[in-house]
Amino acid sequence: MATISMHEFVERTKNLESCIVFAQDLELILAWMDCEACGMVMGKVRERRRLDGFIWRCGRVGCRKTKSARWGTWFENSKLTLKQALTLMYCWATQTNQMVARVHGNIGDNHTTVDWYNYCREICVLVLNDEDVERIGGVGKIVEIDESKFGKRKYNRGRRVEGQWVFGGVERGSDNIFLTCVPNRTAETLEEIIVKFVEPGSTIISNCWRGYNTERLHYLGYYHETVNHSLNFCDPNTGAHTNTIEGTWSAVKRSLPRYGTVKKHYNSYFSEYLWRRKYVQNVGSAFSTLVEHIVQYHPILGPV
Repeated sequence: MATISMHEFVERTKNLESCIVFAQDLELILAWMDCEACGMVMGKVRERRRLDGFIWRCGRVGCRKTKSARWGTWFENSKLTLKQALTLMYCWATQTNQMVARVHGNIGDNHTTVDWYNYCREICVLVLNDEDVERIGGVGKIVEIDESKFGKRKYNRGRRVEGQWVFGGVERGSDNIFLTCVPNRTAETLEEIIVKFVEPGSTIISNCWRGYNTERLHYLGYYHETVNHSLNFCDPNTGAHTNTIEGTWSAVKRSLPRYGTVKKHYNSYFSEYLWRRKYVQNVGSAFSTLVEHIVQYHPILGPV
């Protein structure tokens, strides 16, 4: 995947015309358009009152239909300039703090920055939801599983805020992982997720939470070992430990927005973490990867 440096991005978005060319090169907006009414190729007409400085207009006498430069695109309903929108996309991709992104994009409203970061995470959700479930583990492989609470229970102006339980698993010696929000930690809930995400024949290592029923896991085709964290980090007899998944929780929590996490968005936070882990080779390629997936899941409603 191509890498777009900050210097290159700034150069390619230095003015309105360069932003338009850049967005067209990325296939985020159309480079030309056919008239829906008559099929004739529409012309590019300057329109200074528009955010993008031009509209598409049919030149056929008696038709003269017009279309916004953003018609059918990712930017169609946005009130930001093209440069502002591209800047927020680049800042999200490079994991820039939202307050810094506001400054770079000259954005007056913090809610706008939050919304655009949410839009970008929604792309991650679409990408991951479109994939077939890939089970981790298998015969001779070890999968560490664990649950973790995200968000703190606290009182805020008389209102109690609940955290979110998350269940996850990591296959040792690989990048294979699953993370999913769960409504509770009952045996039925955890067992259903294990069957969905972990290959039979795997050796599963967990803590001693009562939701992990060893007898049931054996019946379903898994080997099960436990470590009692109230006594040891590593079982002195079997060597069982869950250090890998514990380290993963730390990495996931560091990836969350520092302020303002919302419970209903936790699935999108985890989707972003998994998307970056699976598709992004380095920070510099994240923007190109984001654009590629936007084009795939929000194709322009017209010829490119």
